[in-house]
Amino acid sequence: MAQLHGQAQIVSAPLLSVLIVNYNSGPHLAACLRSVLLQSDAALEVIVVDNASCDSSLHKARAELTHMTLIQSPRNLGFAAAMNLAAASAQGDWLLALNPDCVLPNGVLRRSLELAQAQPNLGLAGALVCNLDGSQQNGTWRRMPTPWRLLMSQLGLTRWQVRFELLGGVESAPTASKIALVEAVNGAFMLLKRSTFKALDGFDDAYFLHFEDLDLMARIRQTGRDVVLFTGVKIAHAKGTAGASKAAVEWAKARSMRRFFARHCKRQFGARWVPMLAHARVLALLPWWWMVGNRNR
Repeated sequence: MAQLHGQAQIVSAPLLSVLIVNYNSGPHLAACLRSVLLQSDAALEVIVVDNASCDSSLHKARAELTHMTLIQSPRNLGFAAAMNLAAASAQGDWLLALNPDCVLPNGVLRRSLELAQAQPNLGLAGALVCNLDGSQQNGTWRRMPTPWRLLMSQLGLTRWQVRFELLGGVESAPTASKIALVEAVNGAFMLLKRSTFKALDGFDDAYFLHFEDLDLMARIRQTGRDVVLFTGVKIAHAKGTAGASKAAVEWAKARSMRRFFARHCKRQFGARWVPMLAHARVLALLPWWWMVGNRNR
């Protein structure tokens, strides 16, 4: 066992494996890893998969990475496949899929494990995800997307959903409960048992980016297990810092949306044409993104 004085215990037989996929996260990766190492009373291992980053993120995090397992992929595998690669090396009874642009307040991992171990039907747990200014981030109180819900959210019609239930989108209303039973959580922080992950064969690595977390949660709920939100567990998330172009991210999202709806919403109206609209939106915005990119150079 190698113990860092005053910090988390990085152990050979951990209770928790923290899994992080990095792709051009810049200085955020080092901040994330530092916050993990500063967790007190947490017996853990940390596994980082780098998806062929071409920025300085690994260099900036070199001090923190000396205490962790680093797997460097020669190419960008996508989030799901890289997370599966990390999980294949994990030894902990519990897995935490953590985004590299998250910062964890001290005690978050210990508290999350305590809450998770007290839930006999737990499938997957999430945290209250906040912006860096402390405000709550969209996608924290989350419903499973359907073509209609996604369309309502994209059109901005959910502002009237209190009066007209039909206009409800992918966001759900917060509750006062410390442990809330939800349809989905923010994928920046996902805690589950390694045995649950293995039984489901992990993430579907056909999702390159986006919707792989929702797919996993949908499959967990199909087994009868609960997806819960620990509302007293708060983390900070610098959303959208991965070093990929806006067009590439949106195109990957549209492709993943098509796969998700084909699997989970086959009979629902719009399961075909909503992804087609998403592709059309990307193509329509490409000239604008190109002009903005050139202007900022």
